[in-house]
Amino acid sequence: MNPPVGGYRPGWALALVTATCVLLTLDITIVNVALPTIRDSLGSDLSGLQWVITAYTLAFGSVLLTAGSLADATGRRKIFLGGLAVFSLASLVCGLAPSVAVLNIARGVQGLGGAFAFAPAMAIIAASYGGAARTKAIAIFGAVTMAAGALGPLAGGALVEAVSWRSMFLVNVPLGIVLGWLTLRKVAPDTRTGAVRIDVVGVVTLAVGLSCVTLALLRGEEQGWTGGATLTQAGIGVVALGVFLLSQARGRRPLLDLSLFGIRSFTGAAVTALLARLVSFGLLAYLVLYLGAVHSYDAFDVGIRLLALSLMLVVGGLTSVALASRIPLAALSTAGFLIAAAGLFALLLADATGPWTRLLPALMLLGLGLGLVTTPGMTVAMGVVPAARTGVASGVINSFMPLGTALGTALFGVVFSTRIHQSVQEAPALAALDATTTSRIADALGAGRLDALAAAVPAGARETVIVVGREALTDALGTLGVVGAAMAVLAALLSALLIRSRDLRHTGAAEPAESTA
Repeated sequence: MNPPVGGYRPGWALALVTATCVLLTLDITIVNVALPTIRDSLGSDLSGLQWVITAYTLAFGSVLLTAGSLADATGRRKIFLGGLAVFSLASLVCGLAPSVAVLNIARGVQGLGGAFAFAPAMAIIAASYGGAARTKAIAIFGAVTMAAGALGPLAGGALVEAVSWRSMFLVNVPLGIVLGWLTLRKVAPDTRTGAVRIDVVGVVTLAVGLSCVTLALLRGEEQGWTGGATLTQAGIGVVALGVFLLSQARGRRPLLDLSLFGIRSFTGAAVTALLARLVSFGLLAYLVLYLGAVHSYDAFDVGIRLLALSLMLVVGGLTSVALASRIPLAALSTAGFLIAAAGLFALLLADATGPWTRLLPALMLLGLGLGLVTTPGMTVAMGVVPAARTGVASGVINSFMPLGTALGTALFGVVFSTRIHQSVQEAPALAALDATTTSRIADALGAGRLDALAAAVPAGARETVIVVGREALTDALGTLGVVGAAMAVLAALLSALLIRSRDLRHTGAAEPAESTA
């Protein structure tokens, strides 16, 4: 154990930073099980519910690099505390939100605060420890935050059932106050108070580009894929992202160090980190909607069913740590994604009239596979760059993960909604209904409102609509599984092709066995 430095014990820094990041991680996954309850409480369509998740993760990922630069230059504890304060205040607004629009705006602000608290976390821990103790502390931090994300659905379900969906946000307020007060007392103050030049062009163009592209994906079904609004949103997004990349290539102090992507293995680690979040957290919202609508489970019951996924994610993560010292990282990452692909493809086993346990193979394989890829990604990212640039590399990888969640939620939402509309329109049992009615049915199904369909159709057709609705939701979930499996296979191929042992050896890192990747 490291001795106290200046009267501040390193264990306090580890405990407080980890506890704070647990809150930040939980707020990505904890809300999934509450989506049906939020929908019923505030009223919302599918795209509104998607933004409850996407607003947080998109804001988080868009400013993480900026927050890290500010923390390095002006003081890590200062930025950490400022981010925690913003996160806590935004959580209060989320808990009191009178509408989905207000909730989504507050979720965006919450994500901004979360990024500023998360960005300096690893640096604070690293500065508090040295040598082997530092490695152990970082491993503890990673394991605890991963477990928090995996167990988020169960924690959310418990709060929703015991209190209300608002409690998931309001609980952050007293916890944030306590964590902030203890940080002031127990974590060493900053030794640097300099200034930094912010890449304003990079910050603005990245945020605008990602937001507009995601908005086009989320609203494309409603606005029409070739409609003026969708094309305008997509066009602005693509142009903004193009300007962002150009500014990063030419800027003196870029927000994103593009030269890192000249390292082949680093590119593989970054892309696979994004794809891992895309096929896991991006899919989670639709698993929740399916279990709630087709099997009539409440939030807590959904959380219990998703324990199979959560626990296997932890098991996979622990297994990954143990195997990383024995087999090539490329092989471990490739195997993990292939197992995840098998789990995603197994979503086709779902049956509209069968028990929920038909999903167990899919949940367990998906959790195990994605757990296995957690350690290789960060290990590769840290092992293929010079020691002086590991902080920047960490920031890039940490930015790609929430962006994967946001893009996954949007992309899967498009597939989910489109497939439901096709199923309803093609159902022979609904051929007698007019186009307006079938559209209302599909919209209700897309938001998981199977129980509300009775009010949307004539009395004589209600039972038929319920049967068709269950089948449409089940078919849509299977389609998500096929699309997700294809993405996981792509990630496996990228792992095998891009992650190379010689890149690790070049920077002084070592792998236990020769990789053929």
